[in-house]
Amino acid sequence: MKFCQVVRLSFIFLILSCSICVYADSISVIPKPEILLGVDSQFDVDLSEVDQIIISRDQASVKAAKMLQQILCPVMDKELPVVTKLMDSNVKAIELKIVKGNEFGHEGYRFSTTNGRLAITANDGAGLFYGIQTLRQLLPMEIEKKQLVSAEKLKLPPIIITDKPRYGWRGLMLDESREFFGKDTVKKLLDRMALYKMNRFHWHLTDSPGWRVEIKQYPKLTEIGGIGTLADPEAKAQYYTQADIKEIVAYAAARHIIVIPEIDMPGHATAANRAYPEYSGGGSKKHPEF
Repeated sequence: MKFCQVVRLSFIFLILSCSICVYADSISVIPKPEILLGVDSQFDVDLSEVDQIIISRDQASVKAAKMLQQILCPVMDKELPVVTKLMDSNVKAIELKIVKGNEFGHEGYRFSTTNGRLAITANDGAGLFYGIQTLRQLLPMEIEKKQLVSAEKLKLPPIIITDKPRYGWRGLMLDESREFFGKDTVKKLLDRMALYKMNRFHWHLTDSPGWRVEIKQYPKLTEIGGIGTLADPEAKAQYYTQADIKEIVAYAAARHIIVIPEIDMPGHATAANRAYPEYSGGGSKKHPEF
């Protein structure tokens, strides 16, 4: 090959490479993926034209598809049926696929919008779930408000993302002893955690200001110990029933989040001692021995 041809090809490759790099840098995903490539393609993925979700024949893919339906249905004003095989090659579909092996690792995935088709591939259900969260981040803000989105805003550029977590423990702590937030707020928080691929919810439920866990054998823990917050020691008793906690734990598990409760005993037990002063280790003027 002549020298001038080599120079010309090198220059063309440099231009294409730079355009791909700049294009990829304009895509924002949190946390930053290991690999994010813009693809030289004329085809965007138009989600408004998608009619089905195609999945592998496994329970993890079914769960991931249901989650994707919940995200897309309000903004597309249609529910995408879930199938295991496309009967018509002309029908556009989102593909969720679990493959054997360890190519992506636990919680890892590949997200591809090439050739006008969206595909998320992983080795396990957590990986599929996090690939869906990446899709959620790439879509407009209206998706979080569950509002209809115009077809123009449902177009995705051609990219390939390959990612897996850098850390196994990605956590957030909520202190509800000092300030009680309630079930709806906790669920919203779990949704935000899932969006940013966090997987550990440290739930601080007991401390000096208030006891927030129903223990049926010791009802005073919530009836008396649940009174007050850090800002208002006289605030009415607020706590979670056992049914509430089961519901929140299940809600978190569906988002691949493990709940880690913090129940301080014997330290930070003032709220418990208010309820049962006989267990306070000798008592005091404020909490006399029973």
